[in-house]
Order: sequence, then C-alpha cells, then structure tokens
Amino acid sequence: MRNQNPKSHAASPKTTAVRPKELAGDQPWICRHLAGRSDIEAYIVEQGGRRTIAEVPASACVNAREVATFITKAVNAYERNCDIIAGVETVLEAFLERKRVDFSVEHDAEVILQKIRKSR
Repeated sequence: MRNQNPKSHAASPKTTAVRPKELAGDQPWICRHLAGRSDIEAYIVEQGGRRTIAEVPASACVNAREVATFITKAVNAYERNCDIIAGVETVLEAFLERKRVDFSVEHDAEVILQKIRKSR
C-alpha cells in the first residue's frame, strides 16, 4: 500500500466488518490527495475494497485536488440518484402507455416522491 496522507478518508475499524456493498456507502468513489497528485479510488465489489482507478497529476494549469474532487462528486451524485431517475422514468412510461393515472401508477409515483424527499 502506498504512503497516504494522515488526513485521508481511510475506513475506520468499525466499517471493516460491514458487508461490501454497505462499505462503499453513498460514496462509491473517493479522493486521496497526495503531494503532487490526487488519486481517485472506486469501491470494487468483486475485489472487496477500494482500488485506484485514476491519478490526477498536479501541474501549473491543473489543480489536482479540485479536478479529482469534482469528478468524484459528480459520480457519487449520479450513484445516489440513479434509482430515483429510473423510478421516475418507469412511472412516466406507465402513465404514457395507459394515458391515465390508475392506482398502480399513482402508488409508484408516491414511492418515488418519498425517495426524492428523503434524499434532500
């Protein structure tokens, strides 16, 4: 394992006993900021842990910390909202196919709205 910044986002001892999918939590991608570069790490279920998937080197034109942070925030936001987006798509498709709102479509829409409200 390479040298890491002492302020890194290393997993606490409590989280090591948690099932792999839960270990990634709501941040499947994280940044490790090192001298001269930032690493982007992803949680790989098949490997049971995080692996570096990209290195963003610092340069005169590139702030590695800002670029890596931007990328990880974008991916993590997508991951958090992916199921909500898919649910909205399903409800809209059902509505358009039936051209009316029945109990089933109304129920599905309410479930999606609750998820959206909880995510705020």
